[in-house]
Amino acid sequence: MSTLSTATSLPFPRQGKAVRRTTTPSLQNPQETRLIRALADLNAALTAQRTAIAGWQTALADLRASTKQLATSTRRYQDSLGRLETGANGLRTEAVTLENWANHALNKPV
Repeated sequence: MSTLSTATSLPFPRQGKAVRRTTTPSLQNPQETRLIRALADLNAALTAQRTAIAGWQTALADLRASTKQLATSTRRYQDSLGRLETGANGLRTEAVTLENWANHALNKPV
């Protein structure tokens, strides 16, 4: 077994030299205890609210991004419908032309 020391032990302070506490709940009056508890609860609530706001901001950014994607997709869809309409109108024109030709050919005396 090695006799080398790898850690230094720090002694705990003695009762007389203990770190002075500014407030001890048992030595405070009930109003101060209640105030300290209320302030701690308020700090916890503010922390939770900050977390919630950060989450809301993230969700809002995600919504903004998905809305932009939706707008882009809608524009592509609208362009596609415009091309489809142009093609359908061209086919309708050809169909009417063929129908007129067929009617004319059937009514023509042979």
